[in-house]
Amino acid sequence: MSEGFLSKTALSPVNSSPKVAIVIPVCDVAPYLEDCLDSVLRQTFSNFQIFAVDDKSSDSSPSILKKYIEEDDRVSALFLDQRKGVSNARNEALEQIETAAEFDYVAFVDSDDIVEPAYLENLVKKSVETSSDITVCGFFNFSDDAEGVENLVSYPNEEFEQEDFIEHVFARGRWTKSIGGGGMVWKVLFSAHAIKGCRFPSDVKIVEDEVFCVNAAIRSRKFAYVPLALYGHRSRGGSLTCDKNIAAERVKARLISLEMGKALSEYAQLIMASALADASVKAFQCSQQILENQLRPYKQLILKAAEKGLVRKRSASKFLLFCNFPTLSKVFVKSRNLLTVLRGIFFGKRKS
Repeated sequence: MSEGFLSKTALSPVNSSPKVAIVIPVCDVAPYLEDCLDSVLRQTFSNFQIFAVDDKSSDSSPSILKKYIEEDDRVSALFLDQRKGVSNARNEALEQIETAAEFDYVAFVDSDDIVEPAYLENLVKKSVETSSDITVCGFFNFSDDAEGVENLVSYPNEEFEQEDFIEHVFARGRWTKSIGGGGMVWKVLFSAHAIKGCRFPSDVKIVEDEVFCVNAAIRSRKFAYVPLALYGHRSRGGSLTCDKNIAAERVKARLISLEMGKALSEYAQLIMASALADASVKAFQCSQQILENQLRPYKQLILKAAEKGLVRKRSASKFLLFCNFPTLSKVFVKSRNLLTVLRGIFFGKRKS
């Protein structure tokens, strides 16, 4: 780690307006970084400080950050001397934010994404009005090679209960057929006191956000929702969410969430167990490496989740089959995958 955040001036003192720390992990995103920073700096709510953490970029991202530091006092950056991954980059920023002890809220923005001008204004206003520890907004998906955007906003109420938020994080229950759910931290405004001490798991490459959100939910009392698409998520092929081992990584993250979630209600645990079941079945079907002995303690929760309709009974049955007969199950999957390949070869030739 380097000595500290580089900024043009010292961080400004707290004033009467709520102050937001915005964490932006950066790694080889030069083509998108200026768009991201410009969209944040155009906010109608101006009392914020950017904490960008460059994760040993090999492109011109560090130079871009240094240029913005010179141009705007609200931009600060930390340049890591070795690549540590997005979780550790965010954690470095959280350490600095807590040390400063002058921020009311913390938001996360990915360095290839953009935010609407009223993103912070709406989130801060809703959080203050409702005294919420966690405030969520809708988002929109966009990509460089597609026309238009897909708005993802869907929730009738503007205040959450803790269980509502867990449903939202894992896109379960009332969010199963809704749009805009998911555990991504970049559409959430967290109160600084609620997430004090919260950190991202450094050994999870994908969906580490879910673990952070569960940890934050345990520490939070009130939750709110802003039914506006205020955050723009860029879809691109090189992102971590395209990792071929995503199902196995989800299993790992959801096991951590379930262990942590013992402090939550039984219903919240059933929501997380149902998400674990689906991720496990997917990893199992894709022959990705997961350990059945880690899954066995959750068999009863999975059964109960199936009884309540939170997970499909077929998925629950496959989960139990793998837990009880792992070797036989693996042989079956490999045989089925081989048959699929052979079927494609022979029938594909006939069609041509």
